[in-house]
Amino acid sequence: MRDKKKTKEQLLCELGKLRKQTAKSHESETKYKQTKKKLQECEEKYRNLVERANDGIAIIQDMVLKYVNPHMAKMVGYSVEK
Repeated sequence: MRDKKKTKEQLLCELGKLRKQTAKSHESETKYKQTKKKLQECEEKYRNLVERANDGIAIIQDMVLKYVNPHMAKMVGYSVEK
């Protein structure tokens, strides 16, 4: 211990505070994991929707073609990779 002059009550109080901080940290981590899982599920749904759409979908940003779905690639006669 750093300070041998602390009373038993003071040490127990500090221990209680540390336990609360640990519980809050665990709760935050749990919420983070839940949020991350929900985000991954949403991304998967979006990806499936776009990839399976019967419409051509393209994303153009700053005049650069960033993405096309398979249907758009088929419509213009190219592969998705090209």
